[in-house]
Amino acid sequence: MLLDHFELFEEAQLIKNAVEKSLKLHITTPDINTKYDNITTTKVGDFIEDVINNPNDSNLNFTNIHLGQSTII
Repeated sequence: MLLDHFELFEEAQLIKNAVEKSLKLHITTPDINTKYDNITTTKVGDFIEDVINNPNDSNLNFTNIHLGQSTII
């Protein structure tokens, strides 16, 4: 909302898209994740950062995230 307030619409949309993707792929912290309980806040943040920086092609290995291992190939 703050980015929208400052008319940074593209940046705001990138963040919204990254958060939606993390929710869709169950890359969330255990407090809201009913499927996996081993994903840390740091890993969620790393994932969201990667999606923002690479909106068309993420280089993350989602299986490893869910296993609690390295997030970058």
